[in-house]
Amino acid sequence: MDKDKSSEIEVIIDDRASDDEVDAVREVFTTAGLHVDTSYRYGRKAVGELPWIVLILPAGAFLTALGAAAGKDAYDVLKRLVRDIWSVRKRFSGPQGHVLLRDDDTRVEVILEPDLPDEAYKKLCSLDLSSFKTGPLRYDRQVGEWRRPSMGK
Repeated sequence: MDKDKSSEIEVIIDDRASDDEVDAVREVFTTAGLHVDTSYRYGRKAVGELPWIVLILPAGAFLTALGAAAGKDAYDVLKRLVRDIWSVRKRFSGPQGHVLLRDDDTRVEVILEPDLPDEAYKKLCSLDLSSFKTGPLRYDRQVGEWRRPSMGK
């Protein structure tokens, strides 16, 4: 993989994550052939326990780098990467959390659930995030499209 393409990718993890957890998430990306800047600085304030979060940005650079690394198998690599992030975070922080892609231009976030079907990953790899004005986006299993929950595009 061309390190210049993936060096634009930033992975931000909630500030409650341990050093070991950040290292484990970073290793998931490294195993997928992506060299990313990983930090744990996503701070949130609330009463009670908040779900963990892994934020990947910018989404466009991430998907481009993934395509360059995996070619036509990009969706399969993306699926494994998301599955492995969920596995790491569940092991360290429990089952409640979010893996998100964020588009820098539109600020649209894509919610990557742990059990998405192959078709969702295939469509995400070719999705034009600039066609959405707001988010977040979820994969609608009934319709077979990425869309805003209950609101369409």
